[in-house]
Formats: sequence, C-alpha cells, structure tokens
Amino acid sequence: MSFPFARRAMPVALLSVSVSVSSPLSASEFATTVAQFTPGPGASASFPASNLLGGPQGGGLGAGGLHVCVLGDAGSVTVGFNVVVQDGPGADFLAYENGFVVGGGASVFAELAFVEVSSDGVSFARFPSSVHAATGTGMGSFAGLLGGMPVLANVATNSIPPEDPVRAGGEAFDLAELAGDPLVVSGAVDLSAIRFVRFVDVLPGETDSNGVPIPGGGAADPDAVTVVNHPGTVTANQPVCDLSIDGGGFLVLRLGDPNGFFDLDLTKLRASLNLVEFPFAVALPAFVPTAFDGNVYTLKTLGPVVNQGVTGAFAVSVEDFAGGFSGDQVMVQ
Repeated sequence: MSFPFARRAMPVALLSVSVSVSSPLSASEFATTVAQFTPGPGASASFPASNLLGGPQGGGLGAGGLHVCVLGDAGSVTVGFNVVVQDGPGADFLAYENGFVVGGGASVFAELAFVEVSSDGVSFARFPSSVHAATGTGMGSFAGLLGGMPVLANVATNSIPPEDPVRAGGEAFDLAELAGDPLVVSGAVDLSAIRFVRFVDVLPGETDSNGVPIPGGGAADPDAVTVVNHPGTVTANQPVCDLSIDGGGFLVLRLGDPNGFFDLDLTKLRASLNLVEFPFAVALPAFVPTAFDGNVYTLKTLGPVVNQGVTGAFAVSVEDFAGGFSGDQVMVQ
C-alpha cells in the first residue's frame, strides 16, 4: 500500500543509509537488526525501517497493515537476525508485506518486492520469481516475490502462529530454491548460515526470472520476517513437509518424519488454499502416493496443476508428537 499523504508530509531523499537498529524483542525468530535502508522516492519517515523488527502485524484479508516500512520506488532494506537461517525441510522463513484482497476477493492489491538472502551482508542471492498475470492478481499469481498475499498473523492482536504458512499469510521461502544460484555454487552465499534478508522494491516494467513483466509495482511495504528453520529446529528428528512443482507441472508433497511416519501428530496436519484452512484429508483424494521409504511419503497430484487457467496459494503444515514443526507453501500458477 502506498501512503501519499505521508509522502507529501515527510519526503525522504534517495540515498543509501547504513544503520544498526536493534529490536528490544528477544524472540529470535524475528528480525532483530536493520542493517541497511535505501529509501526511494515516496518513502516516509512515518513508516521507518525499524517497523520490520519483531513479528508481523497484519491487517487481515481486507486491509493492509500499517506497521510497515515504506520502501519507496526502487527502495531496498536489509534486516538481520540473532539466529542463523538454515535450509531445512519445507519453508525456512516467511516474509510479509501488506497486500489485501479487492474486487470481492478475486484480486490482491499487491505492491511487490524481490527477496534476497546473504550469509555475510555483502553477497546476496535473489529468489527466482514468476508471475501469472493472465489470470489477474489473485493469490498465487506471484511466486518468489513479496507482496502478493494478505497477512493474517498479528503478534499484537491475535495468536495465529507467524511461522505457519497455512494460517499466517505472507509468502514462504525455501532456501533450497537457491541451490543452483551462482553465488551459492561459488560459496559466496552459504545456505546453511543465512544471516540477512533483503527486500528490493519492484518498479513498473521490471520482469520476473522468466522475462515476464511484473504487473503493478512501486513502493512495497514490508512488515516482518519470521525464521522457521534455525539451529535448534533443523534437527535429524524434524518433521518433513515439503511442497514443490515437478517438471511435468504436478504438485508434489513429501510428508513424514525421520522417526517414522506415525511419529507425526496427524491431528495437527493442516492445509489451506488461499488462506482458507481445511483438513488435509479433504485434499488427499487429489494425490496419489508415488514413494515411501518407511518414514516419508511422496505424494503427487493426479494431474498437472500448472497452466490450468487458475492460480492459488496452497500450504501444508504438520507437527510431530515432540512438538517439532514443518510447513511449506507453493504458488500454483
């Protein structure tokens, strides 16, 4: 969401500002430091980068949250953590902007940002992105970008777990998607030791990783970041809940536990489509098992889900009886 009234009152020059702002919160799953902020035209001191520290304060399906950092056109901001983000099963962190549904819920008012990660604060690998603008701007239309989803989790007003992609809203990011990035291959970015996340505002006319123009753009408003996988959660006993799209366009779910499939607490197996939660058993008939190693099932949809004329944000999460958690989200386009 843009804030024109704020822009008129408090213009911010286009310059890079290195800052070291720390959060008073001790919750290590949230960003704790603003390492750098480069405001663009339209940024406002009324919506500073320090708003990114701590947990999300989403406005729900129909409203954008206001506890955000307004990047301004082509602005960027880098946040750091007092834990190391690691590549584990499923989503490794969730990020939130302040998109909201319009047009009777058929579209999302989205102002988008590229998402990048770094282990040293110098070299940043950008998540691959894709858009499917042919079906509009509904949930799922933007993959690998921040800003295409509403945010339901609000640490100030509700108890929705910010780390759960089924219920929290926002976008989930899996570091495994960066395994082939040149900076990762060269060792400049270490996916086992990510310490920084950067958001870069998408300008009108910029393209996704496939060269497709990204609709909308301009003055993205990031809210927060929640780390899912970090030391203490990435363990040999962590549940597996990992969503992907294979080369044939089929949706694939890996679900299980290293201690045996029935170490999962299946009463806490959740799913959602476009943030509408339902029992995973409702979706199960759409899948067929293709492999089982004694601990982890691999399930695949009966048919391809890509290029079927619909988009949607599909998420699954699960816990085991020891309280371990894993969840993931995929944008079906």
